Amino acid sequence: TLDEIENDFFTLEQCLSMNWTVIMHMSQSSKSVYHSNQIRIRLLFSHEYPFLPPKIVFETPLYHPLIRESTTCSRMFEMHWGPTHNVLWILRELYKVVEGEGRYNSANAIYKRPMVETITDVA
Repeated sequence: TLDEIENDFFTLEQCLSMNWTVIMHMSQSSKSVYHSNQIRIRLLFSHEYPFLPPKIVFETPLYHPLIRESTTCSRMFEMHWGPTHNVLWILRELYKVVEGEGRYNSANAIYKRPMVETITDVA
């Protein structure tokens, strides 16, 4: 639910029916180089949602081995996606990506092709 999304780590900035903008607040104690930063993320939902994950756009430019400039790609979520997952699950996974936790550890991802891309302007 929207109440669950708005907590210490995420703020819902804009919520249109198929286009959400969320601000991710990186913890001050985070081990990421992005600690204490705010990262703007746009979620673009298709008519196939919840059977397909939303398109993910990092509007805040990031330098990360799993994030590349241009249009977004949701392959990393498609591998683990199911209709029982929700926006909160996506946001938690994105936080792990930026923080470099678990399977998203940049040391493990250095030689893999980027799975999420970033753009600065979405129509």
